Amino acid sequence: MADPWNLGDVLEGVESALPPDAPALVHDDEVVSWGELARRSRSLAAAFAARGVAPGDKVAFYMRNAPAYMETLAACFKGGYVHVNVIPGREETLHVFNHPAEYGYSVAQLLERIALVQQNMPLHAIEVTAKGFYTPEYDIESLALPKVASDDSHTRDMCGRAWITAQAEREHDAVLRAIKAGQARVHYGAVARQRSWAHFGE
Repeated sequence: MADPWNLGDVLEGVESALPPDAPALVHDDEVVSWGELARRSRSLAAAFAARGVAPGDKVAFYMRNAPAYMETLAACFKGGYVHVNVIPGREETLHVFNHPAEYGYSVAQLLERIALVQQNMPLHAIEVTAKGFYTPEYDIESLALPKVASDDSHTRDMCGRAWITAQAEREHDAVLRAIKAGQARVHYGAVARQRSWAHFGE
């Protein structure tokens, strides 16, 4: 049986089909073309491999949303590496297993990957959405981690399809502690509005 495809395969197909000078990532004044994204992500995947990172190994992300984040994410998909987001507070840190659906994992495979990750670092939550769409196959009791959601669409017209709320003080560490304790509530749908979080951090 052939291995299931993942987003790395999709990216390789898109990169070969589009003009290499067409914009792939736009962040303020920074523009990364499809050719640059292909070259950088392949180079980074190869650099991970040269340092002993094998398919299924973990790569922790301690980065802000920017082209470099997306290039590294593309490298992980292409290399078959498991990316784990590290969300920092002032004293707390939240480790999230992101996008299991995009790796094409079955529940059994995901449980195996989670166990491998936890041998080397704490894992506090798992994402049960893929670009904002609910993935119920991972929202089950046997995956005994708090569930979180994000839209990850990175486009204005598609923002707000999934989000979480937590009963916590408006302070970074308090929110992270609430998520770790399983006290965050996951929401889905296309009804979120920017005003819902417009005053966060005030």
